[in-house]
Amino acid sequence: MPRDDMDLQDYVQGYEQSLDSFTEILEPLLNTPIEEIAAKLDVIERARVQLSLTARLNIIVYLQTNAVDPKSHPVVEQLKRIERYSKLVENTINPPKPTLSLNRGAASRFIKHSLPADDDNKN
Repeated sequence: MPRDDMDLQDYVQGYEQSLDSFTEILEPLLNTPIEEIAAKLDVIERARVQLSLTARLNIIVYLQTNAVDPKSHPVVEQLKRIERYSKLVENTINPPKPTLSLNRGAASRFIKHSLPADDDNKN
């Protein structure tokens, strides 16, 4: 058997082993209906679980396809999309606090125009 065939067989066996371990990891999740899992969670936790599952599955697909250039692979777009939704969920849970800043020019104009128009008191 040529050397290339041995390398290919090793690669296929390694792939089958990683696929088997992947199936073992997901088996409890696949055997439980998502509705049953989601029913036990509130809305925020449900959104987090769904985003987390989606991200993990996309990462696994990404890792399984590492022979493809990662910068041009569509999984990268999906991971970015998931990250955006994750930020939306986090901003819903913990909204950012508004920052207050003083616009000195606007404040000066407001004060200047609110004072009585007395020519003697321009200073």
